[in-house]
Amino acid sequence: MNTLPQNQRITQPSQRSGKNSPVMKIHLLLLTTTVLLLSTCTPAPTPAQTKITTPSGKTLHPDTLTSHLLHLKDSLKIPALSLTISSTDNPLFTLTTGVRNQVLGDSINPATLFEAASLTKPLFALAVLQLEAEGRLDLDEPLADILPHPDLDDTDDRGRQITARMVLSHTSGLPGWRKDSLFFVGTPGEAFQYSGEAFEYLGLVVTELVGEPLHEFLGRTILDPAGMVHSTFIENEATRTNMAIGHEDGKVSGRYENELAFPAYGLRTTAQDYARFVQLLMNSPLLERMVEPQRELPTGDQIALGIFRNETNYGPRYYHSGNNGNRYSGKVEIYPEHDFAYVLLTNSGDAEAFVAELLAYLGL
Repeated sequence: MNTLPQNQRITQPSQRSGKNSPVMKIHLLLLTTTVLLLSTCTPAPTPAQTKITTPSGKTLHPDTLTSHLLHLKDSLKIPALSLTISSTDNPLFTLTTGVRNQVLGDSINPATLFEAASLTKPLFALAVLQLEAEGRLDLDEPLADILPHPDLDDTDDRGRQITARMVLSHTSGLPGWRKDSLFFVGTPGEAFQYSGEAFEYLGLVVTELVGEPLHEFLGRTILDPAGMVHSTFIENEATRTNMAIGHEDGKVSGRYENELAFPAYGLRTTAQDYARFVQLLMNSPLLERMVEPQRELPTGDQIALGIFRNETNYGPRYYHSGNNGNRYSGKVEIYPEHDFAYVLLTNSGDAEAFVAELLAYLGL
C-alpha cells in the first residue's frame, strides 16, 4: 500500500493550517555538477556472514544476494538504498549502496539517513500503546477531551467522536491529507480511510498529554530504548550533512526540513536503525495488542493498530509501506513465526517495484 498521497507534498509542505502551523521547508538541491555514479556496498556485521534462510525455506548466500540486489537497484534506476534483513535479536544481512545525490554522485554510508515516510506510523503507534499501558491514554475515549482539533469546525459533532483507536486503525473519517481547509470525508468509526491527517492530530494530543515536545517523547520512549542512534525527527547535523536526497523520476527533487516531529511521516533513519525498532517491537509485551486486527480491508488484508497484517503460506505477515511525495519510499515486513524481517529504504519512489522483485527472489 502506498502510504502517502502523491499530491501536494512539494507544493503544500505544511500539514496543518492556522496560526500554529509548523513551517516545513523543502530543501531543493538542484546542482549542476557532472554526474558521477558511485556505488558502495557496505558489508554486514559479523553475524551476517552466514547463509540466510527465508520463511519459504530458501537458503541464500550473502554474496549472491548482494549481487542480485545490486542488479535490481541498477535496473530500476534507484539512486540509493538501505536494506537490512534481521531476526528478532540480530541483523542477518545489510546492504548500503548508491549515491545521496545523483547529480553530485556522492556515495552513501551506513549512517546516511533516509526519510522513512509512513514507516514512521508503526513507531508512533507503539509509543501510543505504551501510554495506554501506563493508564495515561484510553484508546476509546474521545481525543477532544484532551485537545480538540484546532482546525476542525467546532460545530461539527464528528470532531468530538474521534478516538486514538480510530486514528491508529484509519477509521477517523478524516482525509489522507487536506488540500486547503480540513473537512471530514466520512463518519468516525464507520469505514477505513487511510489518513495522515489523523495521525498528525493524535500527535498533537500526545504532545498535550505528555507535556514535552513530541520528538523528545519519541526519543525517550522508542529511539533510545531501541538503540536507534542515527535516527531523528528534527533537523540536526546528520540531516544537514549525511541525508540521502529524494529523487522523482530520476531527478533530484529535494527533502523535507522538519523543525517539529510529524508522526505520520517525519522519521529520518537508516535500515539498520529501523531494524532495531523492529527488534524492540517483536520483543515488546505490547506486540500482540498492536497487531490485533481492527478491520478487514477489501483486499482481504487487515488493519491493526498502526500496522497492516495478512495471512500468508508462512503464517502472519505484519507490514507497512511508505512514500513521501514519490521522492522517498520504503517498506518493512515481519514474519513472526519464522523470526524474519526486512527493512528497505530508498531515495526514490520505486520501492514497491523493488520489493516485488525482492519477494520473488526470497520465495515469498
